[in-house]
Amino acid sequence: MRALLLVALGALALLSVGLPFDRPILGWLSQHHTYPANVVAAFVTNIGNPVIILLLGALTVGTLLVAKRRGLALLLALNIFSASLLNEGIKQIVRRPAIQIDMGTHPLPMPTIHGTPVTLPSPSLPRTVYSFPSGHATGSASLLLFVGWLAWRRHWWWLVWGGGILTALVGLSRVYLLTHTVSDVLGGWMVALSCFLLLQIWFRRRSLKPWTG
Repeated sequence: MRALLLVALGALALLSVGLPFDRPILGWLSQHHTYPANVVAAFVTNIGNPVIILLLGALTVGTLLVAKRRGLALLLALNIFSASLLNEGIKQIVRRPAIQIDMGTHPLPMPTIHGTPVTLPSPSLPRTVYSFPSGHATGSASLLLFVGWLAWRRHWWWLVWGGGILTALVGLSRVYLLTHTVSDVLGGWMVALSCFLLLQIWFRRRSLKPWTG
């Protein structure tokens, strides 16, 4: 587990300088958008919205507390909080500017339903100025990684696969909507994985077993 943590942290450091194909991918996508795909991507990307993650996380923590699974509730709460905190810290250190793509004569259509934007707005905080790592990717991965880990322990393979696919779709939607580069999204996933592994190590060193209560 410690070796995997080192790999995740090392990957995070490498991704902070960006990938050579970050801009070419965004440039190609900017010329190949379709309105139906924009609507789907907007709906998917909402799953990683900080407000949605906070609400889903609070609901899950509350459910675990009602079920008297205090250890699991603590693990999830710490996981989401620590991932968000690390994400904010890295944004302020790396200070990668927000994505700005010249759409030329192909502006990105804003998906709406009866005039109402499909994409939920993110909170107006300093973190919105910087793009690395992706907050949506970090938030969705921190929640779904916990769900996947819990499902894996109970052999609910459909939920493990479902959580993994949903995490990937949220990350892909951020790139498709031209709000983040590939390295931003991968960096967000590495933040979530690093925090989860750190908490697992911390629990184990203190002989704590979150799944027992």
